[in-house]
Amino acid sequence: MWLTIGHINNSPISYQGVFSVPLKVDFPILSRNDKHKTIPNIALFQARLFLNENAFQVLHPLLKDDGEFIPAISEQGSGYLFNPLRVAESVQALDLTLSKKNTWGHLENMAFHEEKLEGWNVFRSEFNAFMSLQCSDEFKQVIEVADLTGVYFTEELGNAAADKTIGSRSLN
Repeated sequence: MWLTIGHINNSPISYQGVFSVPLKVDFPILSRNDKHKTIPNIALFQARLFLNENAFQVLHPLLKDDGEFIPAISEQGSGYLFNPLRVAESVQALDLTLSKKNTWGHLENMAFHEEKLEGWNVFRSEFNAFMSLQCSDEFKQVIEVADLTGVYFTEELGNAAADKTIGSRSLN
């Protein structure tokens, strides 16, 4: 997914009220195989979520306290960009004894004090420059039960491209 606006800062700052019209998003066709694909229910972009109307209806009750919804539109339909605003460090939920970076400063592992995240469904962490989105089991289960597509889940918090997925939703 590509946004047609310029730069969006990765830090969790609010954009509510900034845009007077829905954000224009694009889901580019990168190959002939993509030509007949529809937009996914959910698309992850820089630790933010694009939600089509169906995903918004399903996930709004879970996400409403964790961030903001910015109206978005594409050639394939309308939806919302969910901007998560909760940060683990704001409640001292990052487990500093288990969260590690290697010699070059690259993330190796992230761990959290789950009791400090009670009631949160999605959040980000300053420890990895806000680049990934962490979620609760409840959030994952709701997506799976509703059969929403476009995201995958992993327990490898330090590696977004980990081989060990714990549930996979097809991209289309």
